[in-house]
Amino acid sequence: MGRASDFTGKTPRVQTRCVNHFWLLLSALLLLCFGRIAGAWEITGREALPGPEGVEFQRITLATGSQKAELHLVSFRTAKHRLAVLDDASGDASMASAAESAGAVAAVNGGYFHPDRRPLGLVMSAGERLHAYEKAKLLSGIVLAGKDRASIVRAAQYKPAKWITDALQAGPFLIEGGKAVVGLNEKRAAARTVVLTTKGTGRAALVVCKWVTLAEMAQILALPDLVPAGAVSQALNLDGGSSTGMWVRQTGDAFHMREGRDVRNYLAVIPNR
Repeated sequence: MGRASDFTGKTPRVQTRCVNHFWLLLSALLLLCFGRIAGAWEITGREALPGPEGVEFQRITLATGSQKAELHLVSFRTAKHRLAVLDDASGDASMASAAESAGAVAAVNGGYFHPDRRPLGLVMSAGERLHAYEKAKLLSGIVLAGKDRASIVRAAQYKPAKWITDALQAGPFLIEGGKAVVGLNEKRAAARTVVLTTKGTGRAALVVCKWVTLAEMAQILALPDLVPAGAVSQALNLDGGSSTGMWVRQTGDAFHMREGRDVRNYLAVIPNR
């Protein structure tokens, strides 16, 4: 004979507990899913900063939940300005002095280097190859520059061309074909330096951002309205951490987010002549 509950239609206590556990688990899964959606990065503020003619200089604040980040962005048309690699083999220059000497309007720290200051990967400056191409997982991309033109390519796809006057090998790729690269580090937050190009607009930009992981940096760069001129097409991570710095020419004192240590080279924005 069954229990009284079998005849009265009442739900047994053990069954009630199972149902409760089911709904608790379902609620947790829904919260997790919605939490991820809600956790997308959003632009919370944008401030135009004074900068040289023909160059847009902005401070952008972002947030996801309680996490915040601050980004400085210098964007320009490659028809008016070009990217150039400024080499500092002796270590006597600073970002500011190197940029000013080259007539640059903006600059960030460049590529990776050994403790003895030898560069890692391909480095070209003003048409001269200063260091050879290297095959390494970290050095997955190359930013190529010449008058009226800038391009970011996979290292394996690089081919020398007459128009290339400056080149810098670095990595990893953050945005490729307009999409965030998957599989990037999600744990280590640090200051980041990035070079990017936009979709079909003939524009490029230099970026510094504090403090995010590589995966978060890619997610931020994938925001369609991050760069006013258009969505990011390609983006390459440069040397970051204590190397991160930015210099922008302004009326009076220049903007200078100082690098934490001396670096081997800089990536600068120079007017086309």
